[in-house]
Amino acid sequence: METCPSCGYKIQPGWNYCPACAAPLIPSAPAYVEFIGGPEDGRRVPLAHIAMTIGRRSDQAIAIYTDRTVSREHAVISFKEPHFWVVDLKSKLGTRVNGERIDAPQALDDGAMIAVGHTRLLFCLGKEA
Repeated sequence: METCPSCGYKIQPGWNYCPACAAPLIPSAPAYVEFIGGPEDGRRVPLAHIAMTIGRRSDQAIAIYTDRTVSREHAVISFKEPHFWVVDLKSKLGTRVNGERIDAPQALDDGAMIAVGHTRLLFCLGKEA
């Protein structure tokens, strides 16, 4: 990305926000997580370059209200060229990617299944439907 899509300001690789207009800068391939199963089945949350926390608190970027097994601040998804990454935030039940508990930052591939508490999130690269 060479210019801000909102205002045209010249930006540098790795910037999360445009310094001129404060617009979030999203990666060239849009990405989102989709809730699979449970009361929030089908809910989609678009992802951006900024770090997006997952948790039970209402101020989390990906707030999960219906699962008491999710910690208040459970995990974070962020973008660092060329991948999105997920990191567990020392949650009580941990975070799993494709069934494996993670203890370090984990790169996400298209179709990766992220489990936080009893909630499952499908990571998707590409245009949000």
